[in-house]
Amino acid sequence: MEFKRAHLYDINPVGVGAMTIATIVSISAFYGLFGPTAKALAPFVALLVAFIAAPLIAFATDGKYYIARKPKRSWQNLEAIQCCICEHTFEPEDMASCPAYAGPICSLCCSLDARCHDLCKPHARIQAQVSDTLGKLLPKPIYARINSQLGHYIGVFAVSAGLVGLTLGMIYLQTAATVDADNLQLSDVLWKVFFALTIIIGVVAWLFVLAQQSRRAAERNQAPDHAPDTGNRRAQAHRRRATARQRGRRIGQSRQEPVCRRTKP
Repeated sequence: MEFKRAHLYDINPVGVGAMTIATIVSISAFYGLFGPTAKALAPFVALLVAFIAAPLIAFATDGKYYIARKPKRSWQNLEAIQCCICEHTFEPEDMASCPAYAGPICSLCCSLDARCHDLCKPHARIQAQVSDTLGKLLPKPIYARINSQLGHYIGVFAVSAGLVGLTLGMIYLQTAATVDADNLQLSDVLWKVFFALTIIIGVVAWLFVLAQQSRRAAERNQAPDHAPDTGNRRAQAHRRRATARQRGRRIGQSRQEPVCRRTKP
């Protein structure tokens, strides 16, 4: 298996878009929107739609959302590379260059470390992808309003509440079609559940947005004036710790093991 987590975008529109379109069309067919024949063949409708949508989306996006950054060419001829975190050796296909630790990192250490905030691919994070897409589609005044604290809150709230509403709506349709009960009472209960969950989601979304804004403000205040645009105090601290650990191990090994030096004739 070739390790690509550090080289991929968070969202690839080819797979995610094809799956979303196929899901919407197949669910609509299952509930009889396209007739009884499509209702009976809803799973095959999903397969056909995904099979057609994937290459179309790939052609429309020109495949630019597949690879976020390329691996190092100098690693291709190496048999094994040592991870700067766990110090185990792996094949080059299972390694990635990590700017946060200033060295090669294996797939396991990269997957378990979330403190770097994907410093190796800042343009490939989901926030950057959504912001870039909205910036291209919307006018600048509208995009400026959306790309604010209130806009982030409304976005998180709308997505979360929409998913909850869609789930409860599917439960209502499925239950009303199979159970002989009072549909009015069932809808009243689901509306109360949706209202309660909406309030909870609103509070959680507001706290999430406030936490993100406070974290960004703290990072801006802590950053020195002479730091580069891509600099990050957390990443620099990681590099210093990794360098100190490697230097300490080298010193310890030099004290324990005899040093053999070759002299030129």
